[in-house]
Amino acid sequence: MGYAVARGYLAARGHRGAGVGADLVAPCGLAWQLVRNVTSIPSHCKAAVDAQYAEPPPVEIPVTVADAADPLLMLYRNFSGKIDKHPNVAGQYLNALTFFATLFNKSPLGAAPPLNTGSPAAGDRPLSQAELQTLQRAAGGAVMECGSACGLESHPDAAQKNSVAAHAATIAMYSDAQCPCSAQFVSDIEHVLAQPSFATVDLKVYFEPKCMDAVDSCPRTNPGPAYLKCIHGDEECVGHRYFLCAQHQAAAEANVPFPPSFRQNPRWLQFERCSYGVCQLCDVFTELLCLLPCATYTNFTKPSNGIMRHCAIATGLDYAELEKCAAPGGRADSLQAASAAVCRADAATYGTKGLPVVTVIGEDDNAKPVLVRTSQKIPLVCGPTPLELLETLCAVMSPPPPECATTATMCTVIQNATRLPACRTNGPAV
Repeated sequence: MGYAVARGYLAARGHRGAGVGADLVAPCGLAWQLVRNVTSIPSHCKAAVDAQYAEPPPVEIPVTVADAADPLLMLYRNFSGKIDKHPNVAGQYLNALTFFATLFNKSPLGAAPPLNTGSPAAGDRPLSQAELQTLQRAAGGAVMECGSACGLESHPDAAQKNSVAAHAATIAMYSDAQCPCSAQFVSDIEHVLAQPSFATVDLKVYFEPKCMDAVDSCPRTNPGPAYLKCIHGDEECVGHRYFLCAQHQAAAEANVPFPPSFRQNPRWLQFERCSYGVCQLCDVFTELLCLLPCATYTNFTKPSNGIMRHCAIATGLDYAELEKCAAPGGRADSLQAASAAVCRADAATYGTKGLPVVTVIGEDDNAKPVLVRTSQKIPLVCGPTPLELLETLCAVMSPPPPECATTATMCTVIQNATRLPACRTNGPAV
Protein backbone atom coordinates (compact mmCIF):
# COMPACT_ATOMS: atom_id res chain seq x y z
CA MET A 1 0.00 0.00 0.00
CA GLY A 2 2.82 2.41 0.88
CA TYR A 3 4.42 1.95 -2.52
CA ALA A 4 1.11 2.53 -4.31
CA VAL A 5 0.44 5.73 -2.33
CA ALA A 6 3.97 7.02 -2.98
CA ARG A 7 3.66 6.41 -6.72
CA GLY A 8 0.30 8.20 -6.68
CA TYR A 9 1.47 11.39 -5.02
CA LEU A 10 4.69 11.49 -7.07
CA ALA A 11 2.58 11.12 -10.21
CA ALA A 12 0.42 14.04 -9.03
CA ARG A 13 3.57 16.14 -8.87
CA GLY A 14 4.63 14.78 -12.28
CA HIS A 15 1.53 16.20 -13.95
CA ARG A 16 2.80 19.68 -13.13
CA GLY A 17 4.59 19.78 -16.48
CA ALA A 18 1.21 19.53 -18.21
CA GLY A 19 -0.05 22.58 -16.33
CA VAL A 20 -1.86 20.63 -13.63
CA GLY A 21 -0.82 18.87 -10.47
CA ALA A 22 0.98 19.85 -7.28
CA ASP A 23 3.78 22.39 -6.86
CA LEU A 24 5.25 20.46 -3.95
CA VAL A 25 4.89 16.98 -2.49
CA ALA A 26 5.66 16.28 1.17
CA PRO A 27 6.92 12.66 1.13
CA CYS A 28 5.47 11.62 4.48
CA GLY A 29 4.99 8.04 3.28
CA LEU A 30 8.69 7.74 2.41
CA ALA A 31 9.55 9.03 5.89
CA TRP A 32 7.23 6.47 7.49
CA GLN A 33 8.89 3.70 5.45
CA LEU A 34 12.27 4.82 6.77
CA VAL A 35 11.20 4.72 10.42
CA ARG A 36 9.49 1.37 9.94
CA ASN A 37 12.70 0.07 8.30
CA VAL A 38 11.08 -0.86 4.97
CA THR A 39 14.08 -1.75 2.81
CA SER A 40 12.38 -3.38 -0.18
CA ILE A 41 9.03 -3.76 -1.91
CA PRO A 42 7.73 -7.28 -2.76
CA SER A 43 8.33 -7.75 -6.47
CA HIS A 44 4.76 -8.87 -7.27
CA CYS A 45 3.30 -5.83 -5.48
CA LYS A 46 5.73 -3.49 -7.19
CA ALA A 47 4.94 -4.96 -10.60
CA ALA A 48 1.18 -4.65 -10.05
CA VAL A 49 1.49 -0.98 -9.09
CA ASP A 50 4.03 -0.10 -11.79
CA ALA A 51 1.73 -1.56 -14.43
CA GLN A 52 -0.58 1.41 -13.85
CA TYR A 53 2.05 3.94 -14.93
CA ALA A 54 3.82 4.57 -18.23
CA GLU A 55 7.06 5.71 -16.61
CA PRO A 56 9.19 4.32 -13.76
CA PRO A 57 9.06 6.19 -10.45
CA PRO A 58 11.14 9.39 -10.43
CA VAL A 59 12.90 8.32 -7.22
CA GLU A 60 13.91 4.93 -5.86
CA ILE A 61 11.32 3.61 -3.40
CA PRO A 62 12.03 3.02 -0.57
CA VAL A 63 14.74 5.62 -0.07
CA THR A 64 17.82 4.96 2.07
CA VAL A 65 18.87 7.23 4.95
CA ALA A 66 21.30 6.37 7.74
CA ASP A 67 20.04 6.04 11.33
CA ALA A 68 16.42 6.77 10.38
CA ALA A 69 14.90 3.41 11.36
CA ASP A 70 13.18 2.49 14.60
CA PRO A 71 10.73 -0.30 13.74
CA LEU A 72 9.75 -0.70 17.41
CA LEU A 73 8.50 2.89 17.62
CA MET A 74 4.73 2.81 17.19
CA LEU A 75 3.45 5.51 14.82
CA TYR A 76 -0.25 4.59 15.04
CA ARG A 77 -2.77 5.06 17.82
CA ASN A 78 -2.90 1.85 19.78
CA PHE A 79 -5.81 1.19 22.12
CA SER A 80 -4.70 -1.76 24.25
CA GLY A 81 -3.42 -3.65 21.22
CA LYS A 82 -6.13 -2.45 18.81
CA ILE A 83 -4.55 -0.23 16.14
CA ASP A 84 -6.96 2.22 14.48
CA LYS A 85 -4.53 3.30 11.69
CA HIS A 86 -4.55 6.96 12.70
CA PRO A 87 -1.18 8.51 13.60
CA ASN A 88 -0.30 8.89 17.24
CA VAL A 89 1.82 11.80 18.50
CA ALA A 90 5.01 10.23 17.09
CA GLY A 91 3.37 9.76 13.67
CA GLN A 92 1.93 13.28 13.70
CA TYR A 93 5.34 14.67 14.65
CA LEU A 94 6.98 12.77 11.77
CA ASN A 95 4.42 14.22 9.34
CA ALA A 96 4.96 17.73 10.72
CA LEU A 97 8.75 17.44 10.35
CA THR A 98 8.34 16.28 6.75
CA PHE A 99 6.04 19.18 5.92
CA PHE A 100 8.47 21.61 7.57
CA ALA A 101 11.43 20.28 5.58
CA THR A 102 9.42 20.40 2.35
CA LEU A 103 7.81 23.83 2.77
CA PHE A 104 10.83 25.66 4.17
CA ASN A 105 13.57 23.61 2.46
CA LYS A 106 15.43 23.40 5.76
CA SER A 107 16.73 20.54 7.86
CA PRO A 108 14.40 19.48 10.69
CA LEU A 109 17.35 18.29 12.79
CA GLY A 110 17.16 19.93 16.20
CA ALA A 111 13.44 20.72 15.94
CA ALA A 112 11.49 21.21 19.15
CA PRO A 113 9.74 18.08 20.48
CA PRO A 114 5.96 17.74 20.24
CA LEU A 115 3.84 19.02 23.08
CA ASN A 116 2.86 16.42 25.66
CA THR A 117 -0.82 16.63 24.72
CA GLY A 118 -1.38 13.10 23.47
CA SER A 119 -3.69 10.44 24.82
CA PRO A 120 -2.14 7.79 27.08
CA ALA A 121 -5.14 5.61 26.26
CA ALA A 122 -3.97 5.65 22.62
CA GLY A 123 -0.45 4.73 23.63
CA ASP A 124 0.98 8.26 23.45
CA ARG A 125 3.98 9.01 25.64
CA PRO A 126 6.88 11.49 25.73
CA LEU A 127 9.48 10.63 23.07
CA SER A 128 13.10 10.05 24.04
CA GLN A 129 15.89 12.18 22.59
CA ALA A 130 17.04 9.24 20.47
CA GLU A 131 13.51 8.76 19.09
CA LEU A 132 13.19 12.47 18.31
CA GLN A 133 16.48 12.42 16.39
CA THR A 134 15.46 9.31 14.45
CA LEU A 135 12.20 10.93 13.37
CA GLN A 136 14.01 14.14 12.42
CA ARG A 137 16.58 12.23 10.35
CA ALA A 138 13.82 10.26 8.62
CA ALA A 139 11.86 13.38 7.69
CA GLY A 140 14.86 15.38 6.51
CA GLY A 141 16.34 12.41 4.68
CA ALA A 142 13.10 11.57 2.88
CA VAL A 143 12.73 15.14 1.63
CA MET A 144 16.38 15.34 0.58
CA GLU A 145 16.25 12.02 -1.27
CA CYS A 146 12.98 12.95 -3.00
CA GLY A 147 14.46 16.27 -4.17
CA SER A 148 13.20 17.48 -7.54
CA ALA A 149 10.70 14.61 -7.73
CA CYS A 150 8.89 16.35 -4.87
CA GLY A 151 9.17 19.74 -6.57
CA LEU A 152 11.95 21.26 -4.50
CA GLU A 153 13.46 22.85 -7.60
CA SER A 154 10.44 25.19 -7.67
CA HIS A 155 10.56 25.98 -3.96
CA PRO A 156 11.36 29.63 -3.03
CA ASP A 157 14.56 28.48 -1.29
CA ALA A 158 15.57 26.24 -4.19
CA ALA A 159 17.54 28.93 -6.00
CA GLN A 160 20.03 28.89 -3.15
CA LYS A 161 19.95 25.10 -3.03
CA ASN A 162 20.59 24.76 -6.75
CA SER A 163 23.26 27.47 -6.79
CA VAL A 164 25.72 25.36 -4.84
CA ALA A 165 26.97 23.57 -7.95
CA ALA A 166 29.82 26.08 -8.16
CA HIS A 167 30.75 25.58 -4.52
CA ALA A 168 32.25 22.12 -4.92
CA ALA A 169 34.96 21.02 -2.50
CA THR A 170 36.10 17.67 -1.11
CA ILE A 171 36.90 16.94 2.52
CA ALA A 172 39.43 14.22 3.26
CA MET A 173 39.43 12.61 6.70
CA TYR A 174 42.29 10.44 7.91
CA SER A 175 40.64 8.22 10.51
CA ASP A 176 41.68 6.20 13.52
CA ALA A 177 38.57 4.06 13.87
CA GLN A 178 38.51 3.68 17.65
CA CYS A 179 39.53 7.22 18.51
CA PRO A 180 36.50 9.04 19.99
CA CYS A 181 37.34 12.14 17.93
CA SER A 182 37.18 10.17 14.67
CA ALA A 183 33.89 8.60 15.75
CA GLN A 184 32.37 12.00 16.55
CA PHE A 185 33.61 13.45 13.25
CA VAL A 186 31.82 10.72 11.27
CA SER A 187 28.58 11.39 13.13
CA ASP A 188 28.64 15.14 12.63
CA ILE A 189 30.08 15.40 9.12
CA GLU A 190 27.15 13.49 7.63
CA HIS A 191 24.80 16.10 9.07
CA VAL A 192 26.95 18.91 7.63
CA LEU A 193 26.88 17.25 4.20
CA ALA A 194 23.09 17.12 4.43
CA GLN A 195 22.81 20.92 4.69
CA PRO A 196 21.42 22.29 1.38
CA SER A 197 24.14 24.91 0.88
CA PHE A 198 26.83 22.24 1.08
CA ALA A 199 25.14 19.74 -1.22
CA THR A 200 28.15 19.61 -3.57
CA VAL A 201 30.73 19.24 -0.82
CA ASP A 202 32.03 15.68 -0.89
CA LEU A 203 33.94 13.44 1.53
CA LYS A 204 36.52 10.69 1.36
CA VAL A 205 37.86 8.74 4.35
CA TYR A 206 41.21 6.97 4.72
CA PHE A 207 42.46 4.88 7.65
CA GLU A 208 45.69 5.55 9.51
CA PRO A 209 48.30 2.84 10.15
CA LYS A 210 50.17 2.68 13.45
CA CYS A 211 53.36 3.94 11.77
CA MET A 212 51.60 7.30 11.08
CA ASP A 213 50.84 7.92 14.78
CA ALA A 214 52.34 11.34 15.64
CA VAL A 215 55.27 10.90 13.22
CA ASP A 216 55.92 9.00 10.00
CA SER A 217 57.81 5.90 11.20
CA CYS A 218 56.74 3.68 8.29
CA PRO A 219 59.60 1.68 6.74
CA ARG A 220 61.05 3.19 3.58
CA THR A 221 61.25 -0.20 1.94
CA ASN A 222 58.59 -2.91 2.10
CA PRO A 223 56.14 -0.90 4.26
CA GLY A 224 53.27 -3.33 3.55
CA PRO A 225 53.37 -5.26 6.86
CA ALA A 226 53.52 -1.99 8.83
CA TYR A 227 50.48 -0.69 6.96
CA LEU A 228 48.42 -3.57 8.40
CA LYS A 229 49.01 -2.51 12.03
CA CYS A 230 46.69 -0.03 13.76
CA ILE A 231 47.26 2.61 16.44
CA HIS A 232 44.90 0.97 18.96
CA GLY A 233 45.82 -2.61 18.12
CA ASP A 234 44.18 -5.58 16.46
CA GLU A 235 40.57 -4.74 17.39
CA GLU A 236 40.85 -1.37 15.72
CA CYS A 237 42.20 -3.10 12.62
CA VAL A 238 39.00 -5.14 12.56
CA GLY A 239 37.10 -1.87 12.33
CA HIS A 240 39.38 -0.54 9.60
CA ARG A 241 38.98 -3.71 7.56
CA TYR A 242 35.18 -3.80 7.77
CA PHE A 243 34.94 -0.08 6.98
CA LEU A 244 37.24 -0.47 3.98
CA CYS A 245 35.30 -3.50 2.77
CA ALA A 246 32.12 -1.41 3.02
CA GLN A 247 33.83 1.21 0.84
CA HIS A 248 34.82 -1.49 -1.64
CA GLN A 249 31.28 -2.87 -1.80
CA ALA A 250 29.85 0.63 -2.23
CA ALA A 251 32.34 1.39 -5.01
CA ALA A 252 31.39 -1.78 -6.88
CA GLU A 253 27.69 -0.98 -6.50
CA ALA A 254 28.20 2.53 -7.92
CA ASN A 255 30.71 1.33 -10.55
CA VAL A 256 33.31 3.87 -9.39
CA PRO A 257 36.98 3.48 -8.38
CA PHE A 258 37.94 2.59 -4.80
CA PRO A 259 37.63 4.40 -2.48
CA PRO A 260 34.25 5.92 -3.34
CA SER A 261 33.27 9.35 -2.13
CA PHE A 262 30.17 10.02 -0.04
CA ARG A 263 28.31 11.51 -3.01
CA GLN A 264 29.17 8.55 -5.26
CA ASN A 265 27.58 6.12 -2.82
CA PRO A 266 26.86 7.05 0.82
CA ARG A 267 26.29 3.50 2.11
CA TRP A 268 29.87 3.09 3.38
CA LEU A 269 29.65 6.20 5.57
CA GLN A 270 26.18 5.26 6.76
CA PHE A 271 27.53 1.84 7.78
CA GLU A 272 30.43 3.46 9.62
CA ARG A 273 28.23 5.92 11.43
CA CYS A 274 25.75 3.23 12.41
CA SER A 275 28.58 1.08 13.78
CA TYR A 276 29.69 3.86 16.12
CA GLY A 277 26.20 4.20 17.59
CA VAL A 278 24.47 7.40 18.72
CA CYS A 279 26.91 10.18 19.62
CA GLN A 280 26.31 12.41 22.63
CA LEU A 281 28.13 15.49 21.33
CA CYS A 282 30.47 15.61 24.32
CA ASP A 283 34.26 15.69 24.55
CA VAL A 284 35.64 12.51 26.15
CA PHE A 285 38.87 14.25 27.09
CA THR A 286 37.48 17.31 28.89
CA GLU A 287 33.99 16.41 30.13
CA LEU A 288 34.04 14.16 33.18
CA LEU A 289 30.68 12.52 32.50
CA CYS A 290 31.48 11.82 28.86
CA LEU A 291 32.55 8.18 29.13
CA LEU A 292 31.27 7.11 25.72
CA PRO A 293 30.93 10.02 23.28
CA CYS A 294 29.56 7.55 20.71
CA ALA A 295 27.69 4.63 22.20
CA THR A 296 29.48 1.67 20.57
CA TYR A 297 32.76 3.06 19.23
CA THR A 298 34.76 0.88 21.64
CA ASN A 299 33.07 -2.46 20.99
CA PHE A 300 31.51 -2.49 17.50
CA THR A 301 34.62 -4.37 16.33
CA LYS A 302 33.49 -7.54 18.11
CA PRO A 303 31.50 -9.41 15.43
CA SER A 304 29.88 -11.53 18.14
CA ASN A 305 27.75 -8.61 19.37
CA GLY A 306 26.06 -8.25 15.97
CA ILE A 307 26.48 -4.47 15.71
CA MET A 308 28.10 -4.51 12.28
CA ARG A 309 25.72 -7.19 11.04
CA HIS A 310 22.76 -5.02 12.06
CA CYS A 311 24.33 -1.94 10.45
CA ALA A 312 25.05 -3.78 7.20
CA ILE A 313 21.40 -4.81 6.97
CA ALA A 314 20.22 -1.30 7.91
CA THR A 315 22.35 0.34 5.21
CA GLY A 316 21.78 -2.20 2.45
CA LEU A 317 25.22 -3.82 2.45
CA ASP A 318 25.87 -7.56 2.11
CA TYR A 319 27.23 -8.62 5.51
CA ALA A 320 28.36 -12.05 4.29
CA GLU A 321 30.50 -10.32 1.68
CA LEU A 322 31.85 -7.90 4.31
CA GLU A 323 32.85 -10.86 6.51
CA LYS A 324 34.57 -12.59 3.63
CA CYS A 325 36.38 -9.43 2.57
CA ALA A 326 37.50 -8.50 6.11
CA ALA A 327 38.75 -11.97 7.09
CA PRO A 328 42.53 -12.38 7.58
CA GLY A 329 44.10 -12.89 4.19
CA GLY A 330 41.02 -11.49 2.45
CA ARG A 331 40.67 -8.53 0.12
CA ALA A 332 40.94 -6.17 3.10
CA ASP A 333 44.71 -6.73 3.23
CA SER A 334 45.20 -4.85 -0.02
CA LEU A 335 42.51 -2.27 0.80
CA GLN A 336 44.06 -1.50 4.18
CA ALA A 337 47.53 -1.17 2.67
CA ALA A 338 46.24 1.12 -0.09
CA SER A 339 44.41 3.37 2.37
CA ALA A 340 47.42 3.54 4.68
CA ALA A 341 49.65 4.43 1.74
CA VAL A 342 47.43 7.44 1.00
CA CYS A 343 47.73 8.59 4.63
CA ARG A 344 51.49 8.41 4.31
CA ALA A 345 51.64 10.07 0.90
CA ASP A 346 49.51 12.92 2.25
CA ALA A 347 51.73 13.21 5.37
CA ALA A 348 48.65 12.82 7.58
CA THR A 349 50.42 12.23 10.90
CA TYR A 350 47.66 11.44 13.37
CA GLY A 351 47.52 13.49 16.56
CA THR A 352 50.02 16.12 15.45
CA LYS A 353 48.13 17.60 12.49
CA GLY A 354 44.69 16.95 13.90
CA LEU A 355 42.55 14.60 15.90
CA PRO A 356 41.43 13.56 13.29
CA VAL A 357 43.52 14.94 10.44
CA VAL A 358 41.26 16.76 7.97
CA THR A 359 42.00 18.51 4.68
CA VAL A 360 39.83 20.37 2.17
CA ILE A 361 40.48 20.76 -1.55
CA GLY A 362 38.61 22.99 -3.98
CA GLU A 363 37.22 22.05 -7.38
CA ASP A 364 39.96 23.78 -9.39
CA ASP A 365 42.17 21.32 -11.26
CA ASN A 366 45.28 23.00 -9.83
CA ALA A 367 43.97 23.21 -6.28
CA LYS A 368 46.02 21.68 -3.47
CA PRO A 369 44.67 20.22 -0.23
CA VAL A 370 44.40 22.70 2.62
CA LEU A 371 45.00 21.35 6.12
CA VAL A 372 42.23 22.26 8.55
CA ARG A 373 44.37 23.74 11.29
CA THR A 374 43.31 23.74 14.90
CA SER A 375 44.18 25.87 17.91
CA GLN A 376 43.09 23.08 20.25
CA LYS A 377 45.60 21.40 22.54
CA ILE A 378 45.60 18.07 20.75
CA PRO A 379 45.90 15.27 21.68
CA LEU A 380 44.38 16.41 25.00
CA VAL A 381 41.20 17.52 23.22
CA CYS A 382 39.62 16.93 19.83
CA GLY A 383 40.48 19.26 16.99
CA PRO A 384 39.74 20.71 14.49
CA THR A 385 36.51 22.06 15.92
CA PRO A 386 33.29 22.45 13.93
CA LEU A 387 33.97 26.15 13.41
CA GLU A 388 37.57 25.55 12.30
CA LEU A 389 36.42 23.03 9.70
CA LEU A 390 33.72 25.35 8.38
CA GLU A 391 36.07 28.34 8.23
CA THR A 392 38.49 26.35 6.07
CA LEU A 393 35.71 24.94 3.90
CA CYS A 394 34.26 28.41 3.30
CA ALA A 395 37.71 29.79 2.41
CA VAL A 396 38.20 27.07 -0.21
CA MET A 397 34.76 27.25 -1.85
CA SER A 398 34.54 29.78 -4.68
CA PRO A 399 32.25 31.56 -4.44
CA PRO A 400 31.27 30.62 -0.88
CA PRO A 401 27.60 30.13 -0.02
CA PRO A 402 25.80 32.86 1.99
CA GLU A 403 26.21 30.88 5.21
CA CYS A 404 29.94 31.63 5.06
CA ALA A 405 29.42 35.39 5.41
CA THR A 406 30.12 35.72 9.13
CA THR A 407 31.05 33.65 12.15
CA ALA A 408 27.45 33.97 13.30
CA THR A 409 26.05 32.50 10.06
CA MET A 410 28.63 29.70 10.15
CA CYS A 411 27.58 28.97 13.71
CA THR A 412 24.00 28.63 12.51
CA VAL A 413 25.11 25.92 10.09
CA ILE A 414 26.98 24.13 12.89
CA GLN A 415 23.99 24.27 15.21
CA ASN A 416 21.63 23.00 12.50
CA ALA A 417 24.03 20.24 11.50
CA THR A 418 25.44 19.00 14.80
CA ARG A 419 22.54 19.94 17.11
CA LEU A 420 25.04 21.66 19.43
CA PRO A 421 23.21 24.17 21.67
CA ALA A 422 25.95 26.75 21.03
CA CYS A 423 28.73 27.36 18.53
CA ARG A 424 31.62 26.18 20.69
CA THR A 425 35.24 26.38 19.62
CA ASN A 426 36.50 23.71 21.99
CA GLY A 427 33.82 21.06 21.63
CA PRO A 428 33.78 17.73 19.82
CA ALA A 429 35.29 17.69 16.36
CA VAL A 430 32.91 17.82 13.44
